[in-house]
Amino acid sequence: MVVTGLAPSIALAIAALVVPPAAAAPTAAYARLGRGVPVGISPDGGWVALADEEAAPDGWTQLTLARADGSAVRVVQQSLVAVRPQVLLRNDGSAVIADGAYYVAPDGVAAVPYRGMQVIEGRMREDRALGWSPDGEHLVLGRPGRAPTRVLRRPAGAAAQVVIARDGRSAVVLPLRGPIRAFWRIDLSGRARRVSTGAPLDVLRFDASLRHAVGVVRGHHVVRLFELGADSLVGRGRIRTAARVNAYISPNGHWVATARRLRRLPIRYHIGRFGQALVTRPRWHTGATRFLRFAVADDGSALYAVATGRNGPEVARTLDARSPSGFATPGGCAGRRVEMLGRGAFTCIGRDPMDDLDPRRVSVTLPSGTIPLTPPDAATGETAVAASNGRVIAFEATPTAGGPPATWIAAITP
Repeated sequence: MVVTGLAPSIALAIAALVVPPAAAAPTAAYARLGRGVPVGISPDGGWVALADEEAAPDGWTQLTLARADGSAVRVVQQSLVAVRPQVLLRNDGSAVIADGAYYVAPDGVAAVPYRGMQVIEGRMREDRALGWSPDGEHLVLGRPGRAPTRVLRRPAGAAAQVVIARDGRSAVVLPLRGPIRAFWRIDLSGRARRVSTGAPLDVLRFDASLRHAVGVVRGHHVVRLFELGADSLVGRGRIRTAARVNAYISPNGHWVATARRLRRLPIRYHIGRFGQALVTRPRWHTGATRFLRFAVADDGSALYAVATGRNGPEVARTLDARSPSGFATPGGCAGRRVEMLGRGAFTCIGRDPMDDLDPRRVSVTLPSGTIPLTPPDAATGETAVAASNGRVIAFEATPTAGGPPATWIAAITP
């Protein structure tokens, strides 16, 4: 296109509107954070927890909480038994340590036992669910930036799957495996209500607000849609299928996807709005790929998936739900373990088992592309934690010249 009669700057601006620039490939900026391996990261990527067994007495592990930009480092005063403890970090720099059940306040270094902690400040109506300890045993309540006011122990039983509502005001505790006949709903008053599912379910998934859910009825090839009331699940429709099925719901609760695998045939999936028929044309994927996990985009435009081939590594995929040709599967990172971060972001840890000599053991897939993490003069290891947006990665790396492993930070742009 040629534009005449305009100032050069305006002509260039118009041309840019007509021919949009190609999306820039992601790049990474690296910084060495400190000794030890990463065992936790806050949702926004601002804080990282490092565990170092070499810096503590025999049989113990030193835990360090550090700002990702290196501006603050706090060595926790309580040594831990676990070599790689489970640490839940929040954006304000506070932490819950599952191994030993400790709490570290924002900007503090003292690890305080929090089992049975009583109300020490604040009013319960102002409290929020600050996080669930990684061991799945305790829900920490309080006000962001302050010490927790209460800790609720989960209901007794075999439940192990915990989901906290996006607003932090409630949580559900689900059995780890089906059939699911009931689950627990916990509110900030400390009351745990047992909610029956009506029929036994193989799968039960909630949106981010814990308002809508989808379930797969055991043995009946039926997907049910629910709204979560105070003490019950209220049916809002059902989808009948002709084969084994799995069901997924978008974080905003507006979109539902079903993925079906017919025996000896390719996978098939539908996407539709919650409470409406799944009228979207079925999509087919041909080939030997087996899909392990799915998530649905908030606008219903894509399925995010983790797939694997026969005896192959796990692979990140973004499946275009609106493509007229069906499955659009641009390549994603691959590894022994792929973690879904939402919004099209993945981390892949470990390479193909047949390629053990490749030092690039951690890679990241974002909507803009895939990038292996290659810090200068170091080889990445098998440990990595990522912020929820996938833009900040803390990962283990060992200097190529020798020495103990250290934690590096990768900031991904754009």
